[in-house]
Amino acid sequence: MSEQGHGHGHQHGHGHGDLDWSVMGPVMEREAEVSLPLYREIAGWAAERSERVPGPVVDAGSGPGVVAALLAEIFPDREVYAVDAEAALLERAADRAHRTGLQERLHTHRAELPGGLDALPAASLVWAGRSLHHVGDQRAGLAAFGRALLPGGHLVLLEGGLPPRTLPRELGFGRPGIESRLDAAQEE
Repeated sequence: MSEQGHGHGHQHGHGHGDLDWSVMGPVMEREAEVSLPLYREIAGWAAERSERVPGPVVDAGSGPGVVAALLAEIFPDREVYAVDAEAALLERAADRAHRTGLQERLHTHRAELPGGLDALPAASLVWAGRSLHHVGDQRAGLAAFGRALLPGGHLVLLEGGLPPRTLPRELGFGRPGIESRLDAAQEE
């Protein structure tokens, strides 16, 4: 596992510059692991479409490397680059690669997005999962993701939205809006 490039912190306007990534890393890892079935399905779909474009795979904004490791499994003959600005998160990605035996093909690259992609080889697939909103100029970010692709390559762009709601606002007891209160408590 190699770490390339350099950078510093997520600077994306969400106030995350002061987060302790060694604490947030395990939380982010668990959240990504919960979504692995969905990510596996999307990655399989992308792999089918990327067969004719040999080249590396880039996880742009990889966080702790859960998806980067999944991509290395789905694309067994490709180099995979986990790209993130946070060293603590890339350390988790490197640890995951070692635990899963993927360290020969899963590389880390420490860089701010989108400029840090320029130092990597052109990719057959760029996976940008919940990372575009961290880029200050999102149009420039999308353009950079596109420039990072080989001709015929694919961009997988996953962003959030409103959090899913599973409880009705009014349960018939207590104060209404329990999920909103739980979200506020978690945020705090």
